[in-house]
Amino acid sequence: MNVLYAMIYAPEKGGSGAPIYTHNLMKGMIERGDHAGIVFSVHHSYTPCRNLPYKLHPIFFDHPPIFDNQPKATGSIPFKKMTQKLVFDYISSFYQTFEKLTQQQHYDILHIQHGMYIGYAAALIKEKYNVPYMISLHAMELNFLEEFPDPIFAMKAMTDADRILALSDAQKKRLLDEYTKERIIALDMKHKGCSHVESELKYLSMIGNREIWPEQIGVYPLGIDVDHYDIREYSYPQELQQLVTDHSKMVMYAGRLIKMKGIKNLLEAEKIYNRNNDVHTIVIGGGELEDYVKDTAAKRGNVHYLGFKEQKEMPMYLNFIAEHKGIFTVPSSSEGMSLVYLEAMACGARVVASCKKDMADMDFMQRPYARFTEFGDIQELAKTISRMLQEKPLTRRVIRRHMQKYNLTNFRGKVYGLYERFLKH
Repeated sequence: MNVLYAMIYAPEKGGSGAPIYTHNLMKGMIERGDHAGIVFSVHHSYTPCRNLPYKLHPIFFDHPPIFDNQPKATGSIPFKKMTQKLVFDYISSFYQTFEKLTQQQHYDILHIQHGMYIGYAAALIKEKYNVPYMISLHAMELNFLEEFPDPIFAMKAMTDADRILALSDAQKKRLLDEYTKERIIALDMKHKGCSHVESELKYLSMIGNREIWPEQIGVYPLGIDVDHYDIREYSYPQELQQLVTDHSKMVMYAGRLIKMKGIKNLLEAEKIYNRNNDVHTIVIGGGELEDYVKDTAAKRGNVHYLGFKEQKEMPMYLNFIAEHKGIFTVPSSSEGMSLVYLEAMACGARVVASCKKDMADMDFMQRPYARFTEFGDIQELAKTISRMLQEKPLTRRVIRRHMQKYNLTNFRGKVYGLYERFLKH
């Protein structure tokens, strides 16, 4: 097989779930003896990592577009701030690169990790060259649809895809509920200042009367590297060792520092669950609220901001929180299927989440391994954390065993099986 992937930033740089997801798929393709390459938008300052097994096809921009603030995406701007010229240049660049690579290097399938503009370019390639494409549905395509400037482009990316890979049944339902013809037309009217008739005519000319149909969407859960994220003994650095006392309790957050991820909610809840001044709250990550977190940590002795950590370092930090019977939480409003919860549980940590609509039905996110609170309910978040810190936790091996089926072998096998079925047809 020869599969060309595409996404909005470099996969080997990490920084969020989508690059890790894509990197693991491509790496597995090479290990199978197949071929994989990736097209991605990136700033001119980008320098690729050495010795990557797959082929890189970067497209350089002064301001590479992205959904929101991402500390690893240098010089990026959010989609909502793109000019029409930048939209045209962005789509054209992906289209031309797809065209060249599918024709000259004979890529059989396009696998788009971010729909919207990139998916729209793939739809145009399919129309002209009959190259099948798939879209992996991440939470961003749902959470940022409201502010995406060209919703009809996003809809065409979805309706024309040969397969949409949802991460869960809940995410599949959200896609069908939110990507409807009437909603897309309403959003287009809002962004373009058009009448209903004008937006509907535009929809019909680009898409026809089609909408997304349920059979088009399959559920393909994520998997993590359970050898990398495992229960181990570490010699912890001083920034962690100094937090350990006979009676210290621990809470850890690791993720982007943006409102949607709930970092402000957690630090408001910290005032309540740390009333006795006996709980250390560790924050790891980067993003637009970094200064807010730094200021909070400077004012509160039990809040510790440790900056951004690379993926290779994270097992140590997750083992630390699990070893000290702490709680891991990223109380976000929405997740497709959170990798960080899987990673934390693989190291033996219990978790608290707020993305009920996305993950509350998932088997590994059930009590006593995980608890859910309503996003924005500070009192409930604080009460839940306090209660869990007082409970006797399960053994770490029991927590790990509960999620181990979500591994790379199972994840890759299901996706690669999908590729093979498409190539046979």
